[in-house]
Amino acid sequence: MTLKSSTKTKFSDNLRQIAEGSFDSDNYIHSPPAASTFVRMIVLDVISDPNTSLKSENKKTEWQSLGISNMRYADTLPRNTIIAKKIGEDVNPMFVFPFFPSHLSMPCKPGECMWVMFEKPDAVQSDMAFWFCRVVEPHISDDVNHTHIGASLDVGNSLTMQERAQREKSGDQDSQKIRELRNGPTIKVAGERRTSIDNLFLKGEPEDIFEKLITQSDASKLMSYASIPRFRKRPGDVVLEGSNNSLVVLGTDRQGPIAKTRFDSGAIDIVAGRGQTKKTSGKETSTFSIIGSGPDKRGKDLKELKKELEKNIDDLVPEEGDPDFDNDRSRILVSQRTEVDKNFKLSSYNSKFSKPDLKDSDTGDAAIIIKSDKIRMIARSDVEILVTGFDSGESVDKKDIKNESGDTKRWSSIVIKSNGDIVFTPSEEGVIKLGGEEANLAVLCEKATVAKPGLVTCPGGITDTMGGKQGISPEGGTSLGTFAKKVLMK
Repeated sequence: MTLKSSTKTKFSDNLRQIAEGSFDSDNYIHSPPAASTFVRMIVLDVISDPNTSLKSENKKTEWQSLGISNMRYADTLPRNTIIAKKIGEDVNPMFVFPFFPSHLSMPCKPGECMWVMFEKPDAVQSDMAFWFCRVVEPHISDDVNHTHIGASLDVGNSLTMQERAQREKSGDQDSQKIRELRNGPTIKVAGERRTSIDNLFLKGEPEDIFEKLITQSDASKLMSYASIPRFRKRPGDVVLEGSNNSLVVLGTDRQGPIAKTRFDSGAIDIVAGRGQTKKTSGKETSTFSIIGSGPDKRGKDLKELKKELEKNIDDLVPEEGDPDFDNDRSRILVSQRTEVDKNFKLSSYNSKFSKPDLKDSDTGDAAIIIKSDKIRMIARSDVEILVTGFDSGESVDKKDIKNESGDTKRWSSIVIKSNGDIVFTPSEEGVIKLGGEEANLAVLCEKATVAKPGLVTCPGGITDTMGGKQGISPEGGTSLGTFAKKVLMK
């Protein structure tokens, strides 16, 4: 059910209107004139693969039934073309091409509001347009997973803590911080929430059109609607954030909260699965269907449409989305200077080693850290783990790197070769320790041969002082054996 608003407020500044708990719907919802550089359009669907769509006999018929104004482009659509309609205008939808080439693809989801530019904005009817990205909404509605413009124009979502407390005491429905996907600003009439039909986002469409867009469109079937913690970047950071909890940050050394740092040095943080604890996850809430949303039905038999984060200021979690080296699910951290063992809580384990080789440097260390539940390294030819060695007592910026230019005396490595051999090679002054740092048992052995690929034999065996023979091969032998020179065991 929709109902006209009895009054219209008129302000020129949209953000000020929202901050003051009011809004100028005409100013906010309606697109600028056609000659404007950018217009706002609502996404009805996203065409990820035009070739697949065109193979469907019914797809063109479906597009034609929508009344798409530039159907002549249907056979030539690039990937990630959207079907969109101008916000607040009673016009037909149209195909809108992506502005950026395929090298850079921005997220775009049904029901979201996008910035669109027309190629010939002064034309009487321009049928070529390009979309850039989603319109940034006020903090009470903006969501990296999915943003509905109506949330910022909901009478119940911009209340202050004091106003909410007062309304809770009076039993006012707005104090419940209801989230819905209405096709227009939410107003109150006779104490009930209603959609203002004076200023519908999608003219000529039903009240629940946005619910249908996120549940029935082709693109929505490829979407996962979830509660995603927000990331607070530092001013100098470059951030690339996905819609479903994936993040790449080109920034500086950081151990958690935005102000917590040890070194002013470059870092690249690649992480998936932030916000795994109450401390960093934010407060989850649900968006419900508007059907049966009156005071008498609130909380009863409501259909949940999606999960998202609570955005009211009194529900914010201080450390929401901050890096959590303990609990974030998967991370690759590349750092110019950091304290690896301290940050990832390895100091206690590494303190068991007799030498200080693995301790954090006071001036920090360049490091690459990989952490996840399971890690796989797959090579088609070979794998080499190589340490060139340096004086760990020197400054991180002054360490001797001569070993990397030809002096291999301090090099050590593990090589998995393409023929299947696994080779452990200590440096000239190092040994291989099996069982732990305190390994101190020498290995007695005899020269062996590889009888055939994958099989080692010892033809001579080992003979003790009483003439007994151990590990004898069929060929026999009388050697007393030799101790390995580079291997210790525990």
